[in-house]
Amino acid sequence: TNSMNSTNFPNPIFALDIGTRTVVGILGEMRDEYFHIIDVEWQEHSGRAMLDGQIHDIEQVAKLIIEIKHKLEERNNIKFKEVAVAVAGRALKTALAKYEQSFLMGEEITVDDVLRLELNAIQEALLKIRHNENTRDFHCVGYSVVNYYLDDSPIGNLIGQEATKIGIEVLATFLPRVVVDSMFSTLRRCDMIVSNLTLEPIAALEAIIPPTMRKLNLVLVDVGAGTSDIAITKNGTITAYGMVPLAGDEITEKLCDTYLLDFPIGERVKKELQTHSEVEMENVLGIVAKYDSREILEVLNNEILNITKEIGKEILKLNDGIPQAILCVGGASQMEYFHIALAETIGLSEKNVGVRLPSAIKMVENVPDILSGPDAITPIGIALSAIKKKGLHFINVIVNQEKIQLVNLGEELKVMHTALFAGIDTDKLSPKMGISLTIEINGQLKIISGTLGEPPKIMLNSAKASLNTIIREDDIIEIKETIKGKDAKSIILDLLTEEYLLNLTIDNKPFLAKPAIFMNGKRVSHRRSVLDRAKIEITNWIELDSLLLEAIGELAKPIASEMQITIDGKTKMLSQVSYNILVNGKVIIPNKTKVYDGDEIKQVPAKNMQYHLKDVIKLPQNTTDTNITVNGTSLLLKGKNTKIIMNGKEVDMEAMIPPNAIIKIIEGNKSMPIVSDIFNYMKLDQEQLKTGKSLKITVDGEDGGFVTPLNQGAKVEIYFE
Repeated sequence: TNSMNSTNFPNPIFALDIGTRTVVGILGEMRDEYFHIIDVEWQEHSGRAMLDGQIHDIEQVAKLIIEIKHKLEERNNIKFKEVAVAVAGRALKTALAKYEQSFLMGEEITVDDVLRLELNAIQEALLKIRHNENTRDFHCVGYSVVNYYLDDSPIGNLIGQEATKIGIEVLATFLPRVVVDSMFSTLRRCDMIVSNLTLEPIAALEAIIPPTMRKLNLVLVDVGAGTSDIAITKNGTITAYGMVPLAGDEITEKLCDTYLLDFPIGERVKKELQTHSEVEMENVLGIVAKYDSREILEVLNNEILNITKEIGKEILKLNDGIPQAILCVGGASQMEYFHIALAETIGLSEKNVGVRLPSAIKMVENVPDILSGPDAITPIGIALSAIKKKGLHFINVIVNQEKIQLVNLGEELKVMHTALFAGIDTDKLSPKMGISLTIEINGQLKIISGTLGEPPKIMLNSAKASLNTIIREDDIIEIKETIKGKDAKSIILDLLTEEYLLNLTIDNKPFLAKPAIFMNGKRVSHRRSVLDRAKIEITNWIELDSLLLEAIGELAKPIASEMQITIDGKTKMLSQVSYNILVNGKVIIPNKTKVYDGDEIKQVPAKNMQYHLKDVIKLPQNTTDTNITVNGTSLLLKGKNTKIIMNGKEVDMEAMIPPNAIIKIIEGNKSMPIVSDIFNYMKLDQEQLKTGKSLKITVDGEDGGFVTPLNQGAKVEIYFE
């Protein structure tokens, strides 16, 4: 703890660096061109209330902050309500975004114009982050301007210029909402509000790398307890931020694992290694021993190398190559061998990697000894960021019953901005059409549109508002997202415009019939729902039986009754037609016969039933005759054909079918003839059989028997021996 004499401070700055291992409070004020440090309070967490820069125990961290705050207030007779803070780089996300807007020629660009430009660019970057991370719970905690543009040309300063178009490119930095919210929640418990919020690497860079040095490709590495934060400069601006979740705690844990130490003892030993040639430690077994510092450092070298390898890998990725120099700050950067290992990892000379101290900060005066190490760069940088207004300021509003902190860059904020930072999808703030159906009809693309949605409903403090309505601190806003239009729906019947209908004539009267339709190759009914991306084929025909159902009002009902017949013992029902249907003058049985555009359909009374055997039976193919030679004599073996027996009599396929007919189908022999079939046409010599001689049969010169098949033209010999 360090205290100084002080009386009254007209414009004091209270800055807090809430680190993984320590909390540092700085009280100071601007005196002429210098930031004068009035008082400092530096304390360590009693337990591991923070991990990797993230507050895990809000109550414990708040208790320590209150203690630091009260000590500074009592020593300096002052009360703090506002505080400047920074958050660590864990889960840090950055996005480069460009924004342009038209401008009226003849009007000078003001500070407010530039601020609006910056805010819009930040919002563009936020949308990028939200899209890439698939979540909306991010806060913008810092940004830097990469370039301003005046009519598409880069320019250093827009204020006072005239143009038809202005633009900006910013590198914006975002953290998960939980990180920022835990910071705000902790400070609320301390009865303080945030006056300035920035990111630790931004604060450190603000302190140690002034704008005049940013032409160089420099890398700032802030090696704290939980994280190693990275910031990169090039060509006069900050080009990238990054973070590696490895830092001083890994070194302490290596000490604890190797020497069986409690964590606080490991922390003490790590610090003493920098100033003592020998350190004493008591392990968890109660054994006290002294060790040479060089011996312990040798043990830690591999762990330091692992950390620097990860930091180096992230630097090379963010910088897209080797930088000119690396500036190290933070308590863990003091470890011997750290900057050497980092130089080797990157491929830089050792002289181009070094540790920076607060003494290098030109605009700070009255720096106490407690702030003389590289771990003091970040807390001083947080105070400088607050002085220069480099951080983001917040106003509190309630959006849809949720309290949010909204970035306030000094312009009039509108409802649109609250929607963006409250995680409301801006796409849902404009009426949206329902999803369309895209189909193909007979090879032609067709889009069936959904309906238009309803606009959003917005209330500000119970009064009707719009997205352009200006908001103030503590406003209560209700935003009901637009109701999306209904998705497109259609059935096949909806597609049948007049051009697809069939122009028929039924009993000398014109009739428009619906054609047969296929969807994705399958026949579908006219009531079937249309599928997205379906291929629809609308034909130029319809089956006659389907037409009769459709034209029931135009045609007499053709089906009056049914009659029963029996085919090979199985019952079959046949429609008893009372009318004959003529298509283009030809009698057609009402079945799957196709009727085409332009066809003429007529109906005439039917006196007799018009069913023939050929209409209901399909006969198997008849067998053919076989010509052979037997003992040198030609012989024709007749094929056995199928017979139709109806009501006990053989009939042909043209026979009419009476009601209750009993039909039998006797199929012919479909197989090839065999030798035994010959004896239907010739007799064996009975006298020869009585002699006891053997019957010999050859077919085409080969020995055969009664079942030997006979091909067309076969030569058969039958004799006794």
